[in-house]
Amino acid sequence: MYLMLIRCATAADTASVADLIEGWRPDESYRMRTGRRTQRDPEWVAIANGKTLGWLEGRHEQPEIWKHLAEYANSPEGRRCSYIKEVFVSLEGRSLRGVGSALLAGFEEEARTYGNTLIVLNPDSSAPGLEEKLRIFYAKNGYYLPEPVDGFPKYLLAKKI
Repeated sequence: MYLMLIRCATAADTASVADLIEGWRPDESYRMRTGRRTQRDPEWVAIANGKTLGWLEGRHEQPEIWKHLAEYANSPEGRRCSYIKEVFVSLEGRSLRGVGSALLAGFEEEARTYGNTLIVLNPDSSAPGLEEKLRIFYAKNGYYLPEPVDGFPKYLLAKKI
């Protein structure tokens, strides 16, 4: 049995997050280690048994992305939604099960405190076969593939919260 903690990342987490994403995003890992990150969205970490097993980067002030989804095209201006930029769970974290879902749940809860009712994400499908696995994972967590606005690529997933 393990106790998992989901919390906002702090500067003290930088090295462990850089280690976590080294094989997945080596350039980003390098920028973390050297303090050269230019864009820094809020981050969350999943920690169990003293180890960082997961990381989520996202923001709650994403005023425009919902316009790419047909079901929201007629929403009034000023609508805000949350956006998940990246999620990564280590192999060890994946074997424990629930790390990625816990990160999503923590982010979703915080999105509600901002008054947001929608979360949008774009699954990273850079590795062959990964896109389908990610769509299955996100579907299990309530995310769906909405119809895009005409002329916009069909790759954003959404969840009403």
